[in-house]
Amino acid sequence: MIKRPNFKGVYFSKFRKSRLKGVRQPVSLQGNSVIALYCCENAKVTSSLLWSLYRNIRSGVSRKVGVHLMAFPHTGLTKKPSEVRIGKGRGAISTFISRLRCGSVI
Repeated sequence: MIKRPNFKGVYFSKFRKSRLKGVRQPVSLQGNSVIALYCCENAKVTSSLLWSLYRNIRSGVSRKVGVHLMAFPHTGLTKKPSEVRIGKGRGAISTFISRLRCGSVI
């Protein structure tokens, strides 16, 4: 069983699947030399993909550079086990995702 992170106080642990529409307004980043990675299209990014992105960026830059991820996977994604009949409610939480809109900073 996957442990649910407690970073965002939400009422429901199982969220509904919804479509991501629209474009996020550009964010003004503060700092002397800031490099940002923007999302080009609406996407649902898993926690493992965010972690691998972080590791690849860390390996490409020097140790003096600080790498910060603005996206955090708060939303749980449910999945029913294979070979289970239809009905009997939603499945258990399998992974956590982060919903990214077009123009948001990763």
